[in-house]
Amino acid sequence: MKRTVLFYTLVFLLAQGTAWSQIPQTMSYQGILKDAAGVVVADGNYQLTFKIYDIATAGTELWTESQSVAVSDGIFSAILGSITSLNLDFDKQYWLGVTVGVDTELTPRTQLTASPYSLNARDIADNAVTGAKIADGAITAADFAAGAVHSLDAADGAPVDAVYVDNDGNVGIGTTSPAEKLDVAGTVQATAFKGDGSGLTNLPEGALGTTIESAEITDGTIVDADISTTAAISGTKISPDFGSQNVVTTGSIGIGTASPAEALDVSGAIKLGTTSNTNTGTIRWDGANFQGRTGSGWVDLDTQGQTYSAGSGLSLAGNTFSLDLANSNTWTVGQTFDASASFPGSGIWNNSGNVGIGTMSPSAPLHVAGTVQMSGFKLTTNPNSSYVLTSNADGVGTWQAAPSGVTDHGALTGLADDDHTQYSFLSGRSGGQTVTGGTGVSENLVLRSTSSATKGNVILADDGGNVGIGTTTPTNAKLWVRKSSVNYVSDINDVAIFEMSGDAAVKIAGTSSAALYFYNGNTLKGGIAADGATGNLLLNAGGTVKVTIANNGNVGIGTGSPQNKLDVEGGVAVGATYSGTSTAPSNGMIIEGNVGIGTTSPNSTLEISGSFATSAITTVTATVFTVYTITASDYIIIVDNTVAITVALPTAVGIKGRRYIIKNINASADMPANISTTDSQTIDGSSVNNYVMMQWSWIEVISDGSNWLKIGSS
Repeated sequence: MKRTVLFYTLVFLLAQGTAWSQIPQTMSYQGILKDAAGVVVADGNYQLTFKIYDIATAGTELWTESQSVAVSDGIFSAILGSITSLNLDFDKQYWLGVTVGVDTELTPRTQLTASPYSLNARDIADNAVTGAKIADGAITAADFAAGAVHSLDAADGAPVDAVYVDNDGNVGIGTTSPAEKLDVAGTVQATAFKGDGSGLTNLPEGALGTTIESAEITDGTIVDADISTTAAISGTKISPDFGSQNVVTTGSIGIGTASPAEALDVSGAIKLGTTSNTNTGTIRWDGANFQGRTGSGWVDLDTQGQTYSAGSGLSLAGNTFSLDLANSNTWTVGQTFDASASFPGSGIWNNSGNVGIGTMSPSAPLHVAGTVQMSGFKLTTNPNSSYVLTSNADGVGTWQAAPSGVTDHGALTGLADDDHTQYSFLSGRSGGQTVTGGTGVSENLVLRSTSSATKGNVILADDGGNVGIGTTTPTNAKLWVRKSSVNYVSDINDVAIFEMSGDAAVKIAGTSSAALYFYNGNTLKGGIAADGATGNLLLNAGGTVKVTIANNGNVGIGTGSPQNKLDVEGGVAVGATYSGTSTAPSNGMIIEGNVGIGTTSPNSTLEISGSFATSAITTVTATVFTVYTITASDYIIIVDNTVAITVALPTAVGIKGRRYIIKNINASADMPANISTTDSQTIDGSSVNNYVMMQWSWIEVISDGSNWLKIGSS
């Protein structure tokens, strides 16, 4: 039913004899509510919506409020602003629109006028404006009379003129006679200074901080006493040279090496020049020879073509050294020595033409008392093809024809079965190792011992075939080791590698990749592989690659192309309690202990030594009434609207500890941002419909799991 309303308003902006601070920021409104036929409506409560505009028709409301109003005999009264603050300035013409229930707004709108006493507000009484009534930042330099403010007193009033500005613009702190642009009568403490600091004098120790940059040091002012005796200065830091300074050290000097083994260790060539000093032990180049300084003078170090005196026992003629022995007999390299010459100090003895090494009584032209090691052997006595080396009862070896019945089979290929006993004879043991060979090119070659007492090593040279240990059919690998009759790839109990004095190693080589795989029967269970193309090391578990170690040292778990020192695709659990028992969120992390960022000793669950930034900043703008609902990805919400706006908090249930910061920065002081909640939840236990954020105000809230708590606001 279409209704009409006859009304009048009472606006109490300023009452005579009432202080401004006591004026309620509300407006009384009364009227008579009738239906479309002009009949007063029945008594009861009616929902009325009031809106204020700055235009008589159309336009956007500047303020709105809904109330349940009691109507008696058609008359009702309402206090506008009791629910939504009347935050309008009332400095221009406004119109009031009224809507009953869900009907359309009644027309025409009512033009608001001032009550008689409120006209007194056009004039402000003397001393009526206090600092609390002046908006922050409203007073500018233009509002001050010339010379009105030239000093500031301390907060408690003493001292007077704590900060003073003179006629020349000089600023004095603690003085009313500043001699410079800033004159401080006392100590200045600051976390940083800008500028080169060249004009700063009488600074106490540590005034410039804990570090001094190169630009702050005057060239040529650092002397030897300024450098610590333990300072390590890299050669690359010294340019162009040491100048006239001596290099003195109690350690070693390395040139071209970082680990000198001697007092002076040069990795490379040394070029010497001449010198006129006479220090004993000095080496120089005089232009023709290298010379060394002795106590008696300079001595040429190049003795080629010279001969030492007989007393030295050594002479050099051309490229030949000669030894002058005690009996005046000489042995020259490349020549012979006579029958009586010996070299006692070297262990070489001569006895009537026989040479003994390690023995003073050589019984043969060359008699060695010990083991002889050589890279080759040649015996020229009676050599012949296919002869064998034999010895007499005295151990003298000669080449002799092979014994009857023994046939040379070369590389032991294509042996007939009847050759077994012949090769047993070659073993040097009766009933020792035997060789079984077939007549065809693809038949087996079998080496075996007839008894445990005669077992020896078996050495095989691979010429293209496979080697089997414990199997007669090594068809699938170069070396096939099998323990049981089951045709497994390998049994790990069958292969052992020992190194008595060093590390044991297994080398696996391939033309593209090299791998070591582990099987359970014929099922691949895991392995280690090196990718020949990339150089990456791959760890296989359960038949697929799980871990990749890239050739640059990056490790990937769940990814084959790690881009960092550790890349993990999936969840990560850290801590003895969490690992193995708790499931981390997908692609997330759970950490049991404290986490430190920028610190190695965090004392809290999360400790950050330094600043941090968030990209979760959401700016909400609106030109029409808007409700913005905060999401889980928001953190800071900036409201910059030209109309009224509502910012709706999400439900506080299930998100205990989540925080949001809301800031209103709209340019118009009469554009509030209303804060609302979900499911009748509250902020600090109060109805949030009463919480309105004005221009430049802010609020920070945190969920306690059921409602919202205010941490701070302004």
